[in-house]
Amino acid sequence: MVQLILETENQLDLKPFAQIARKQGIAVRYVREKEKRSTNPNNPSPSGDPWFDDPRNMAEVMEGIRSAGKGELIRAEDSPVIQELFAKYGKKRKKYV
Repeated sequence: MVQLILETENQLDLKPFAQIARKQGIAVRYVREKEKRSTNPNNPSPSGDPWFDDPRNMAEVMEGIRSAGKGELIRAEDSPVIQELFAKYGKKRKKYV
């Protein structure tokens, strides 16, 4: 048996190929790769994201938490730039083919 493996982020990208294959009598099935999960008991991610296992990533997260108090709160109502961004992009929705 011969297998053709096509990888994509979006299953809809494969739809044209699946239609052609089915017309030729070829069976098509979609297989999802299992997501990698962390086995580290100290991982703070509820989903077990292995990204948090890297000490450099955790150091960056902790630095962000430490410096969070140094920021400034800006309300959207007080910022013309933010209002313009909401007006331009706030109503758009993703369109899928």
